[in-house]
Amino acid sequence: MFPVPVVLLLTGLVPSAFEQGLAAGDVTDSSAVLWTRAGVSTSVTLQVARDAEFRDLVFTDRDFAAELNDWIVKFEVTGLSPQTDYSYRFTTPEGETSQVGRFRTAPPPDVEVAVRFAFSGDSNFAFGPFTLLESAAAEDADFFIWFGDTTYADVASGAVPPATELEHYRAHYRQDRGDPHLGRLLADTAVWVGWDDHEVADDYAGGDPGTYGTRERLLSAYRAFFEYMPIRGQGVAGDEFRTYRRFRYGAWAEFFLLDVRQYRDPSARAACQGALDPYDLIFGGAFADHPCIGRLRAPRTMLGAAQLAWLKQGLAESDARYKFVVSGLPMSFLGLLPYDHWDGYDAERKELLEFLDARRIQGVWFLATDAHMNGYNPDLGSYFRRHRKDHALPAGVVAREVVAGPIAQQTLRASAMEQAGTLFGDLEDTLLLQGAIHVMYLDLIDGLADLNRLAFIETDRYAYALFEIGQDGALTLTFKGLEPTAAFGPAPAARTIFTTTVGKPGQQPCGALPFGTLAGTLLALSAAGRLRR
Repeated sequence: MFPVPVVLLLTGLVPSAFEQGLAAGDVTDSSAVLWTRAGVSTSVTLQVARDAEFRDLVFTDRDFAAELNDWIVKFEVTGLSPQTDYSYRFTTPEGETSQVGRFRTAPPPDVEVAVRFAFSGDSNFAFGPFTLLESAAAEDADFFIWFGDTTYADVASGAVPPATELEHYRAHYRQDRGDPHLGRLLADTAVWVGWDDHEVADDYAGGDPGTYGTRERLLSAYRAFFEYMPIRGQGVAGDEFRTYRRFRYGAWAEFFLLDVRQYRDPSARAACQGALDPYDLIFGGAFADHPCIGRLRAPRTMLGAAQLAWLKQGLAESDARYKFVVSGLPMSFLGLLPYDHWDGYDAERKELLEFLDARRIQGVWFLATDAHMNGYNPDLGSYFRRHRKDHALPAGVVAREVVAGPIAQQTLRASAMEQAGTLFGDLEDTLLLQGAIHVMYLDLIDGLADLNRLAFIETDRYAYALFEIGQDGALTLTFKGLEPTAAFGPAPAARTIFTTTVGKPGQQPCGALPFGTLAGTLLALSAAGRLRR
């Protein structure tokens, strides 16, 4: 007689096992977290081998997939060899076998070896498929940093409603895992993951219950993330869902993955009445909202005291040439709608930048997503040294910032155009309005473009950033992207839209937009808002 799960499978009453694929995450030089979802209550066996044929097995373990955990199993594999390629798969007693996954362990921290990794975020199934990830999977990267808005659980996606309870959050992750391009990436490349806001609710702050509703909803969102992501529990008493962590990758690189949501204070949005342009970038500061600016600069934490202290200590003691701080939100000054990102937590950003300068900590790269655009700031402190005399940055320490994405979500340019349509209505094609926008653009674009002295910006591509550190320690940064419309056709290869090597002049090939394009768009939107008021 067949066991009950086999009978159900044969009758088609339940899905086959492993439909959501598999994933490897938090891979170090000796360990990995391996994930799958069985889909039914059954025993699941994990096999890890040094070869794709599984003749050289190095690890075998068994766990039970239970309904309580949505039939998910996660194994922490230890005792692995550094700098080694491994294959893994899952099986059940009913004869089901998963596809074969692969991951590569990190080199020892004292070995000068080449490093290749990719980085992006903002993956909304409603704007999918995640075609871009087909190219990311083909990079043969050591790992992929999938960071921020890894799902858009707070909005409807097809038949899946906006999530407010555990089963809804799980349903969004299950839907995402049905994307074949994401499945290919997760099978071929280990990931390091972190959340932003849409895994819970738009613009939520852990210290402001009004932004997420009930504590039960918040914990349901956190639980679903930890269930569905190959992330290692940090085992910190009193901080069950801690996600901030660090890892070393050879002699050249160390990574600090932050949590910019769970520990943050309420923003100044309500106190500033949600003003679009409190710094008055549009008219050069003549109408700046100084009370609002004061509130934006008041002491307010995004990271929480414990995480900030942990980050400072880690950066101070790291001897890696490159220290990548994955914050999820842009550190560069943006000015407009300065509430949810680092502009709204100005005092803590100032403290961190001054710390880097005072300690003369070199080689820091901030990595961000969330903005639905791609950009490279070769000197994050430049704006603050030139425009913020309250920042003590006398040593001139250079920290860089890379903003990447989205994987699949409305791009910044598309959002701006949609907003323009809403604000302008039938007036958007009038010569008067076009002329007003053109005049303001010509008058202010030079100043706006110089704010951060960006080397590159692209506001209308699905994209990821590829980092290649050579054995000699030289770093090459390359952005690869697709036009959003390309996501709906046969999977094309993402093309290079910008590349630069540290210490050499950057390139900006055809297709990359200068900063002025973004500034002009934002300028138009702000002007329209003023005209309508």
